Amino acid sequence: MIYQYLNRSYKKIFENRSFCEAIIYGFIYVFRRICGLSVMRICTLEHFNAQIEDLDTDLKLSFLKADQLQHKHYNKDIITEQDMNTALEHQDMICAISNREDHIISIGWYSSHPTSVGSEEQALKIVFPNSYAYMYKGYTEYEYRGRKLHAIGMKSSLLYFQEKGKTGLISYVDAENYRSMRSCRRLGYDFIGYIFIFTLFGKRYILSTPYLNKLGVYLVNDF
Repeated sequence: MIYQYLNRSYKKIFENRSFCEAIIYGFIYVFRRICGLSVMRICTLEHFNAQIEDLDTDLKLSFLKADQLQHKHYNKDIITEQDMNTALEHQDMICAISNREDHIISIGWYSSHPTSVGSEEQALKIVFPNSYAYMYKGYTEYEYRGRKLHAIGMKSSLLYFQEKGKTGLISYVDAENYRSMRSCRRLGYDFIGYIFIFTLFGKRYILSTPYLNKLGVYLVNDF
């Protein structure tokens, strides 16, 4: 039984990861079990590196406010009532890609206000400089995946917000999600720091790397 447990743990840590990635993941894996550690990697996008083709002619991209989205056709299992209420509260912007039937099949959410992050149990908001737009949700319908709609939407959003005077986009990736981190690097994201969340003796601690503190990126309680 012990051998099977160790074998499963070994595979979970080292499978499909480089040695350095595995060491970092192993550290997080162990301390998550000890003190509930979660690690956020904050990233910014100011220059889009990837070569992305134009949107297919059967699709249309548009930027909408939440109240405009309410009148569109979309999958209500994906865009929940809570998502809508959050976007309405802050008048967040939505980058939406629609098909010929005007049904939204790919979407990205962007905010200029402190926004909830992590699980509901953590009850946290991320605060960031006004010079950035925060991307906090993205989804593409299953049958439209593989057409790089998420990347097309992100590139269009970067240009859209830069035309509005923003420096770029800011977001975060779970530090255990190396597949997403590699994807972000290919698009041109720069990883600028870490935020650590953990609990010791019943008290929650949030620590950030120095550059994030200097930039004004931090977490606050969302009660």
